Amino acid sequence: MSESIGASLGVAVGHGLSPGALLRDGRRARGLEIPAVVAALRVETRMVEAMEADQFDVFHAPVYARGFLRTYANFLSISASQVLAAYDALVIAPVVPTLIPQATARMPSRDLRKFRKPVLLVLGALLALVVVIWLYSKLTRHFAGTSSLDSAPAPVPQERVSVPNKPVATAGAPRTPRSVTQSMATQALPAQRVIAPRISVPVPAPVIAPVPVTKVAPTQSAKAVLADPLVVSATRGESWVEVYSKNGTRVLYEMLHVGEMRAVPGPGPWRVFLGEANALHLTVGERTVVVPSSRRAAATARFVINGDGAAN
Repeated sequence: MSESIGASLGVAVGHGLSPGALLRDGRRARGLEIPAVVAALRVETRMVEAMEADQFDVFHAPVYARGFLRTYANFLSISASQVLAAYDALVIAPVVPTLIPQATARMPSRDLRKFRKPVLLVLGALLALVVVIWLYSKLTRHFAGTSSLDSAPAPVPQERVSVPNKPVATAGAPRTPRSVTQSMATQALPAQRVIAPRISVPVPAPVIAPVPVTKVAPTQSAKAVLADPLVVSATRGESWVEVYSKNGTRVLYEMLHVGEMRAVPGPGPWRVFLGEANALHLTVGERTVVVPSSRRAAATARFVINGDGAAN
Protein backbone atom coordinates (compact mmCIF):
# COMPACT_ATOMS: atom_id res chain seq x y z
CA MET A 1 0.00 0.00 0.00
CA SER A 2 2.90 2.39 0.85
CA GLU A 3 4.39 1.77 -2.62
CA SER A 4 1.14 2.71 -4.32
CA ILE A 5 0.91 5.83 -2.15
CA GLY A 6 4.50 6.81 -2.99
CA ALA A 7 3.88 6.22 -6.72
CA SER A 8 0.74 8.35 -6.71
CA LEU A 9 2.54 11.06 -4.77
CA GLY A 10 5.44 10.99 -7.20
CA VAL A 11 2.99 11.74 -10.00
CA ALA A 12 1.51 14.50 -7.87
CA VAL A 13 4.92 16.10 -7.35
CA GLY A 14 5.41 16.20 -11.07
CA HIS A 15 2.14 18.18 -11.30
CA GLY A 16 3.43 20.77 -8.78
CA LEU A 17 1.91 19.69 -5.45
CA SER A 18 3.38 21.48 -2.43
CA PRO A 19 5.04 19.58 0.43
CA GLY A 20 2.07 20.32 2.68
CA ALA A 21 -0.32 18.79 0.16
CA LEU A 22 1.85 15.69 -0.15
CA LEU A 23 1.86 15.20 3.63
CA ARG A 24 -1.86 15.89 3.98
CA ASP A 25 -2.73 13.41 1.20
CA GLY A 26 -0.42 10.82 2.71
CA ARG A 27 -2.04 11.20 6.15
CA ARG A 28 -5.55 10.91 4.74
CA ALA A 29 -4.53 7.91 2.65
CA ARG A 30 -3.50 6.13 5.87
CA GLY A 31 -6.70 7.18 7.61
CA LEU A 32 -4.99 9.22 10.31
CA GLU A 33 -6.09 12.39 12.02
CA ILE A 34 -3.84 15.23 13.13
CA PRO A 35 -4.05 14.31 16.89
CA ALA A 36 -2.78 10.81 16.08
CA VAL A 37 0.19 12.31 14.19
CA VAL A 38 0.93 14.69 17.07
CA ALA A 39 0.93 11.82 19.57
CA ALA A 40 3.18 9.67 17.41
CA LEU A 41 5.74 12.38 16.54
CA ARG A 42 5.59 14.08 19.97
CA VAL A 43 5.38 17.53 18.44
CA GLU A 44 2.97 20.41 18.84
CA THR A 45 -0.29 20.49 16.90
CA ARG A 46 0.54 23.85 15.35
CA MET A 47 3.69 22.40 13.76
CA VAL A 48 1.78 19.62 12.00
CA GLU A 49 -0.88 22.05 10.82
CA ALA A 50 1.81 24.51 9.64
CA MET A 51 3.58 21.82 7.59
CA GLU A 52 0.34 20.75 5.88
CA ALA A 53 -0.52 24.43 5.21
CA ASP A 54 2.97 25.20 3.80
CA GLN A 55 3.56 27.77 6.54
CA PHE A 56 7.20 27.17 7.43
CA ASP A 57 7.89 30.46 9.21
CA VAL A 58 7.10 28.82 12.56
CA PHE A 59 10.33 26.81 12.30
CA HIS A 60 12.55 29.97 12.26
CA ALA A 61 15.12 28.37 9.94
CA PRO A 62 15.03 26.15 6.83
CA VAL A 63 17.15 23.48 8.52
CA TYR A 64 14.41 22.95 11.14
CA ALA A 65 11.71 22.82 8.48
CA ARG A 66 13.61 20.19 6.47
CA GLY A 67 14.13 18.08 9.56
CA PHE A 68 10.45 18.03 10.53
CA LEU A 69 9.37 17.40 6.90
CA ARG A 70 11.70 14.40 6.70
CA THR A 71 10.41 13.04 10.01
CA TYR A 72 6.76 13.47 9.00
CA ALA A 73 7.35 11.83 5.60
CA ASN A 74 9.14 8.83 7.13
CA PHE A 75 6.29 8.39 9.60
CA LEU A 76 3.75 8.29 6.72
CA SER A 77 6.03 5.86 4.76
CA ILE A 78 6.22 8.19 1.78
CA SER A 79 9.31 9.37 -0.06
CA ALA A 80 11.08 11.99 2.05
CA SER A 81 13.21 13.06 -0.92
CA GLN A 82 10.07 13.93 -2.92
CA VAL A 83 8.69 15.99 -0.04
CA LEU A 84 12.00 17.83 0.37
CA ALA A 85 12.21 18.42 -3.39
CA ALA A 86 8.76 20.00 -3.28
CA TYR A 87 9.86 22.13 -0.34
CA ASP A 88 13.03 23.25 -2.18
CA ALA A 89 10.92 24.22 -5.19
CA LEU A 90 8.66 26.23 -2.89
CA VAL A 91 11.50 28.12 -1.17
CA ILE A 92 12.61 31.15 -3.16
CA ALA A 93 16.05 31.74 -1.61
CA PRO A 94 18.65 28.93 -1.52
CA VAL A 95 19.21 27.25 1.79
CA VAL A 96 22.39 28.44 3.51
CA PRO A 97 22.82 26.09 6.49
CA THR A 98 26.12 27.43 7.84
CA LEU A 99 25.55 30.76 9.60
CA ILE A 100 28.71 30.77 11.73
CA PRO A 101 32.32 29.63 11.07
CA GLN A 102 32.64 25.88 11.00
CA ALA A 103 34.08 24.19 14.03
CA THR A 104 37.27 22.24 13.44
CA ALA A 105 38.93 19.34 15.21
CA ARG A 106 42.02 21.44 15.97
CA MET A 107 42.43 22.33 19.62
CA PRO A 108 42.98 26.02 20.46
CA SER A 109 46.59 27.05 20.94
CA ARG A 110 47.82 27.66 24.45
CA ASP A 111 48.23 31.24 25.61
CA LEU A 112 51.67 31.31 27.23
CA ARG A 113 51.25 34.89 28.42
CA LYS A 114 49.38 33.67 31.48
CA PHE A 115 52.62 31.99 32.67
CA ARG A 116 54.59 35.26 32.61
CA LYS A 117 53.65 36.48 36.09
CA PRO A 118 54.23 33.13 37.91
CA VAL A 119 57.62 32.69 36.20
CA LEU A 120 58.69 36.19 37.23
CA LEU A 121 57.60 35.48 40.82
CA VAL A 122 59.65 32.26 40.92
CA LEU A 123 62.74 33.98 39.49
CA GLY A 124 62.39 36.84 41.99
CA ALA A 125 62.13 34.39 44.89
CA LEU A 126 65.26 32.51 43.72
CA LEU A 127 67.22 35.77 43.37
CA ALA A 128 66.21 36.90 46.87
CA LEU A 129 67.26 33.52 48.28
CA VAL A 130 70.71 33.79 46.65
CA VAL A 131 71.21 37.29 48.12
CA VAL A 132 70.23 36.07 51.60
CA ILE A 133 72.69 33.15 51.42
CA TRP A 134 75.50 35.48 50.29
CA LEU A 135 74.86 37.96 53.12
CA TYR A 136 74.68 35.17 55.69
CA SER A 137 78.01 33.74 54.52
CA LYS A 138 79.70 37.16 54.66
CA LEU A 139 78.43 37.94 58.18
CA THR A 140 79.49 34.50 59.39
CA ARG A 141 83.08 35.03 58.20
CA HIS A 142 83.17 38.48 59.82
CA PHE A 143 82.05 37.25 63.24
CA ALA A 144 84.43 34.28 63.02
CA GLY A 145 87.45 36.65 62.64
CA THR A 146 86.33 38.82 65.58
CA SER A 147 85.97 35.84 67.88
CA SER A 148 89.54 34.71 67.05
CA LEU A 149 90.97 38.02 68.34
CA ASP A 150 88.93 37.93 71.52
CA SER A 151 90.04 34.40 72.31
CA ALA A 152 93.83 35.23 72.41
CA PRO A 153 95.47 34.35 75.80
CA ALA A 154 96.06 37.23 78.26
CA PRO A 155 99.69 38.11 79.15
CA VAL A 156 101.14 36.33 82.17
CA PRO A 157 102.19 38.86 84.84
CA GLN A 158 105.84 38.62 85.96
CA GLU A 159 106.71 38.31 89.66
CA ARG A 160 108.12 41.45 91.13
CA VAL A 161 111.43 41.17 93.05
CA SER A 162 111.26 42.80 96.44
CA VAL A 163 114.37 44.74 97.38
CA PRO A 164 115.31 44.69 101.10
CA ASN A 165 115.63 47.96 102.86
CA LYS A 166 119.12 49.50 102.97
CA PRO A 167 120.71 48.62 106.33
CA VAL A 168 121.27 51.51 108.62
CA ALA A 169 124.77 51.82 109.97
CA THR A 170 124.91 51.80 113.68
CA ALA A 171 127.69 52.48 116.07
CA GLY A 172 129.92 49.57 116.53
CA ALA A 173 128.40 47.69 113.54
CA PRO A 174 130.71 46.64 110.77
CA ARG A 175 130.36 48.52 107.48
CA THR A 176 129.24 46.67 104.41
CA PRO A 177 131.77 46.57 101.68
CA ARG A 178 131.06 48.80 98.62
CA SER A 179 130.97 45.92 96.25
CA VAL A 180 128.27 44.30 98.26
CA THR A 181 126.34 47.54 98.34
CA GLN A 182 126.51 47.88 94.54
CA SER A 183 125.31 44.33 94.04
CA MET A 184 122.41 44.92 96.35
CA ALA A 185 121.53 48.14 94.47
CA THR A 186 121.62 46.23 91.26
CA GLN A 187 119.20 43.71 92.70
CA ALA A 188 116.96 46.52 93.90
CA LEU A 189 116.26 47.67 90.33
CA PRO A 190 112.81 46.67 89.24
CA ALA A 191 112.69 43.94 86.66
CA GLN A 192 111.45 44.90 83.22
CA ARG A 193 107.98 43.72 82.45
CA VAL A 194 107.95 41.20 79.65
CA ILE A 195 104.82 41.33 77.54
CA ALA A 196 104.12 38.11 75.76
CA PRO A 197 103.00 38.58 72.18
CA ARG A 198 99.45 37.75 71.36
CA ILE A 199 99.09 34.59 69.42
CA SER A 200 95.99 34.53 67.25
CA VAL A 201 94.80 31.06 66.63
CA PRO A 202 92.85 30.92 63.34
CA VAL A 203 89.36 29.61 63.87
CA PRO A 204 88.07 27.63 60.94
CA ALA A 205 85.00 29.17 59.36
CA PRO A 206 81.83 27.20 60.03
CA VAL A 207 80.64 24.99 57.22
CA ILE A 208 77.37 26.33 55.87
CA ALA A 209 75.10 23.64 54.61
CA PRO A 210 73.45 24.58 51.30
CA VAL A 211 69.92 25.74 51.82
CA PRO A 212 67.54 23.67 49.67
CA VAL A 213 65.70 25.73 47.13
CA THR A 214 62.00 25.16 47.40
CA LYS A 215 60.22 25.23 44.11
CA VAL A 216 57.26 27.57 44.17
CA ALA A 217 54.27 25.80 42.73
CA PRO A 218 52.41 27.90 40.14
CA THR A 219 48.99 29.19 41.05
CA GLN A 220 45.81 27.62 39.78
CA SER A 221 45.40 30.39 37.23
CA ALA A 222 48.79 29.52 35.68
CA LYS A 223 47.90 25.90 35.04
CA ALA A 224 46.76 25.11 31.61
CA VAL A 225 43.25 23.76 31.80
CA LEU A 226 42.58 21.32 29.00
CA ALA A 227 39.00 20.20 28.36
CA ASP A 228 37.79 17.45 26.04
CA PRO A 229 35.88 18.75 23.00
CA LEU A 230 32.48 17.57 21.84
CA VAL A 231 32.92 15.69 18.56
CA VAL A 232 29.87 15.22 16.27
CA SER A 233 30.18 12.74 13.38
CA ALA A 234 27.62 11.93 10.68
CA THR A 235 27.95 8.15 10.39
CA ARG A 236 24.55 6.95 9.09
CA GLY A 237 23.03 9.89 7.24
CA GLU A 238 22.68 13.65 7.05
CA SER A 239 21.32 15.72 9.90
CA TRP A 240 21.27 19.31 11.08
CA VAL A 241 23.16 20.06 14.30
CA GLU A 242 22.89 23.06 16.60
CA VAL A 243 25.13 23.42 19.69
CA TYR A 244 25.23 26.14 22.35
CA SER A 245 28.06 26.64 24.87
CA LYS A 246 27.57 26.98 28.63
CA ASN A 247 27.34 30.79 28.35
CA GLY A 248 24.54 30.58 25.76
CA THR A 249 26.64 31.30 22.65
CA ARG A 250 25.81 29.27 19.57
CA VAL A 251 29.03 27.58 18.49
CA LEU A 252 27.80 25.17 15.80
CA TYR A 253 24.84 25.43 13.39
CA GLU A 254 25.18 23.26 10.30
CA MET A 255 23.84 20.42 8.18
CA LEU A 256 26.25 17.47 8.36
CA HIS A 257 26.48 14.87 5.59
CA VAL A 258 27.76 11.31 5.80
CA GLY A 259 31.47 11.22 6.63
CA GLU A 260 31.64 14.79 7.96
CA MET A 261 32.80 15.58 11.49
CA ARG A 262 32.81 18.73 13.62
CA ALA A 263 34.52 19.33 16.99
CA VAL A 264 33.25 21.94 19.47
CA PRO A 265 35.89 23.08 22.01
CA GLY A 266 35.23 22.49 25.71
CA PRO A 267 34.68 22.68 28.51
CA GLY A 268 31.02 21.74 28.70
CA PRO A 269 28.18 21.65 29.33
CA TRP A 270 26.65 22.04 25.86
CA ARG A 271 22.98 22.35 24.80
CA VAL A 272 22.48 20.19 21.70
CA PHE A 273 19.66 20.06 19.11
CA LEU A 274 19.70 17.24 16.50
CA GLY A 275 17.49 16.77 13.44
CA GLU A 276 18.28 13.07 12.93
CA ALA A 277 19.68 11.73 16.20
CA ASN A 278 20.16 8.18 14.84
CA ALA A 279 22.35 9.45 12.00
CA LEU A 280 24.94 11.01 14.29
CA HIS A 281 27.60 9.75 16.66
CA LEU A 282 28.65 12.03 19.56
CA THR A 283 31.72 11.64 21.80
CA VAL A 284 33.40 13.64 24.58
CA GLY A 285 36.99 12.54 24.96
CA GLU A 286 36.86 8.72 24.84
CA ARG A 287 33.27 8.51 26.09
CA THR A 288 30.35 7.99 23.72
CA VAL A 289 27.36 10.25 24.38
CA VAL A 290 24.10 8.27 24.70
CA VAL A 291 21.05 10.36 23.76
CA PRO A 292 18.35 9.88 26.44
CA SER A 293 15.13 8.42 25.10
CA SER A 294 13.14 10.93 27.16
CA ARG A 295 14.75 13.77 25.16
CA ARG A 296 13.76 12.39 21.75
CA ALA A 297 10.81 13.51 19.66
CA ALA A 298 10.57 11.06 16.75
CA ALA A 299 13.97 11.49 15.00
CA THR A 300 14.84 14.83 16.62
CA ALA A 301 16.46 15.27 20.03
CA ARG A 302 17.11 18.11 22.45
CA PHE A 303 19.32 17.54 25.49
CA VAL A 304 22.31 18.77 27.52
CA ILE A 305 25.79 17.15 27.55
CA ASN A 306 28.01 17.63 30.59
CA GLY A 307 31.78 18.07 30.39
CA ASP A 308 32.30 14.37 31.26
CA GLY A 309 30.07 13.16 28.40
CA ALA A 310 26.92 12.40 30.43
CA ALA A 311 23.68 13.47 28.68
CA ASN A 312 20.48 14.51 30.41
